Amino acid sequence: MREVAIVGEAAAADTQVLLAEVWEGYRPYQVVAVGDGASSAVPLLANRPQLEVGKATAYVCKNFACQRPTMEAAILREQLHSS
Repeated sequence: MREVAIVGEAAAADTQVLLAEVWEGYRPYQVVAVGDGASSAVPLLANRPQLEVGKATAYVCKNFACQRPTMEAAILREQLHSS
């Protein structure tokens, strides 16, 4: 199973760009969490900071190991296709 954490304001444009990439195509067994990361209520978002304050950041994880976090949709696309 693949886990994707998007840390950022859910309604923000940069978050929506990353989410569009996550939802592109058919990917069964994928879990996605979106939030500001400040709350530990969602374990997938816990301890995952934004790379730059105010910029949405994506974490792609599998088997409890995460790839390098990214703010770029193109890099996120590559990570989603490689994992």
